[in-house]
Amino acid sequence: MNAGSLEFSVSSQLWLFAWGTVLGAAMAALYEVLRIWRKAFGGGAVVLFIQDVIFFSLCGLASFLFMLVFNGGTVRIYFFIAHLAGAVIYALTLGRLVDSVSKYIIENAKKLADAVKQKAVYPFFVKIDRLTDRTNSRAKRHFLQIFPVDRAVKRIKNLKIAKKT
Repeated sequence: MNAGSLEFSVSSQLWLFAWGTVLGAAMAALYEVLRIWRKAFGGGAVVLFIQDVIFFSLCGLASFLFMLVFNGGTVRIYFFIAHLAGAVIYALTLGRLVDSVSKYIIENAKKLADAVKQKAVYPFFVKIDRLTDRTNSRAKRHFLQIFPVDRAVKRIKNLKIAKKT
């Protein structure tokens, strides 16, 4: 491949296709990171839109720079085919593994967080409620702003009913 001319041998075009495939797989891996983020932390349509705009902007920039550096800025259709092939290969191989592992990790992390809430946070909340014994106490309102959990409120109401009888 000669940097001054736009004529490429078949072998150099195959190398460009291979590197385009790698770039496509890298783009798919970046999208996988965003997918894991959404599974773990959620987010509404606005967050999804912002993430997608950033993702597609980065992918467009990467494709542009790839074509600019390796092909003198000439757009060739097989670059886009290579990007698509790389993304598909990633999705069918490593993507499935990453997806199953991330689901397992996220589910267990959520279970751990629920267990910590049940064992540490809720008893603390109950003690705060017993100490203050006022339903609109500052500590309780502050706690509910930090941890807006319906189960804690139900648990407190059940304790008050049990305490009155």
